[in-house]
Amino acid sequence: MDPLAPVIAALHAEGRLRVWSLVITLFGDSILHRGGAVTSAQVQTVLGRLGVDAGAVRTALSRLARDGWLDRREGRYRLSDKGTAEFATALGRVYAPPVQGGNLWTMAVAESAPVPEAFQIAPMTWLWPGARGQVGLSLTGQDLSASSDMRQALLTPEHRAALGSLAADLAAVSTPPDDPLTAIAARTALIHRWRRLVLRFADLPPDLLPSDAPLAAPRAAMAEAYHPLCAPSERWLDTEGFPTAPDAAQTLARRFQTPE
Repeated sequence: MDPLAPVIAALHAEGRLRVWSLVITLFGDSILHRGGAVTSAQVQTVLGRLGVDAGAVRTALSRLARDGWLDRREGRYRLSDKGTAEFATALGRVYAPPVQGGNLWTMAVAESAPVPEAFQIAPMTWLWPGARGQVGLSLTGQDLSASSDMRQALLTPEHRAALGSLAADLAAVSTPPDDPLTAIAARTALIHRWRRLVLRFADLPPDLLPSDAPLAAPRAAMAEAYHPLCAPSERWLDTEGFPTAPDAAQTLARRFQTPE
């Protein structure tokens, strides 16, 4: 049985697949740190392993180039300055380390989110990790707790469903595949689901998740699954001739890790 069968089925079961978004995920997660340039055929190979039709990939690449997200030169695609800038703004939220005990938290009263990672816990009341953000009224501290009712209220039905889908994907790739192409396809699908989740929903820490949440610590679970996929998937990039940047290994190692 194909080890990616559950992941592929889930990817295609959520309505019309936004192939262009999957392409951006592949660029940001696997291509940028390996020179940044990729051929249409290479994109088709990876996404084809996820059941995406070659014609849909070509259409997505053309659309991204037309809309200014990609540049095409000498038969290869690169993220444009616009695409690189847009993806860079999401990197901190996608690859941030799991929240550890003793982290600082800031709660503030404001009409809108004071910082990108802030999430709303009550009307005009925002919470986020760290002590950044200049607002009229804020409180920073280390102790964070919530009642059972508050935890249930913070995890919306849509967010719960998204965490359930992530949990299923994580279970499917709990044993990293040895095949390089399968590994990079699994890594792409996994980080794609994660990217959409963290950019749509509040990044609730374990202390604010209800006891019956599909994942007790989503970000830590992602980190645990992601890093074992890196070595075999990077072998696929090696066989395809992608350049090995001096800091490529360090870039991967820093993802989901707390800076020393």
